[in-house]
Amino acid sequence: MLVARAGVAARAGVAAEAGPRIAPAREGTVRAASKQARREHTFGGGPLRMFIGLPCPPGAALGLAVIVAALPARDWRCVAPVQRHLTLCFLGEQPEALVAGLTLALRAATAALGAFRLDLAGLGAFPAVARPETVWTGCAGPGVAALRQLAARVEAATAPLGLPAEARAFRPHLTLARRRREGDRRAATALIQGLCATWAGHRWGTVEVTEIVVFRSDLGPPGVRYTPVSRVPLASPPVQ
Repeated sequence: MLVARAGVAARAGVAAEAGPRIAPAREGTVRAASKQARREHTFGGGPLRMFIGLPCPPGAALGLAVIVAALPARDWRCVAPVQRHLTLCFLGEQPEALVAGLTLALRAATAALGAFRLDLAGLGAFPAVARPETVWTGCAGPGVAALRQLAARVEAATAPLGLPAEARAFRPHLTLARRRREGDRRAATALIQGLCATWAGHRWGTVEVTEIVVFRSDLGPPGVRYTPVSRVPLASPPVQ
């Protein structure tokens, strides 16, 4: 998938930066929205498995079809282009009633931020290319600084709500496929090592980041389905 705290994927060639501080005036607005979210947290609504992320339009990086076509279905479960996204923050299972207050907190925290462009580049695997379980493309270009600022604001909005903090360092990426447990591990590893060596640093395309989305995650027979439950637009059009 297109995850945020202190680091960034080395494979994407992006240096780590310190997250920006939120101005005191903005902090007051965020605290007010967070209090309302906490009040709504205590009332009604069944639990939803949720996360905050950036949608990736299917046409944003058509070149990735080359990678998807190279992954045999017997070994890999590919993410449908319409389901691709960049995760900013996992929320876990939370009451549905939290969504409205969370949306207010996100709007307050990101009100001063504009839209931006983010390059998708390279190819990698988690936990490592030598032990691939998830195949992804990383982020690069000037938009990564804006992404870090956005991720810091999202963290500022969610932390006062008592939502779980992300324990891992932020490594922004777009998930392309996950390995099937019943597949051939040795063959899958050899394939991914070759693909990562071939496509290291390759620029796949650009995503125009114009909104952040709260997604729900549902597991069904076809696989995991990600559905938007709330959208928060960013202020300005992408920088030319």
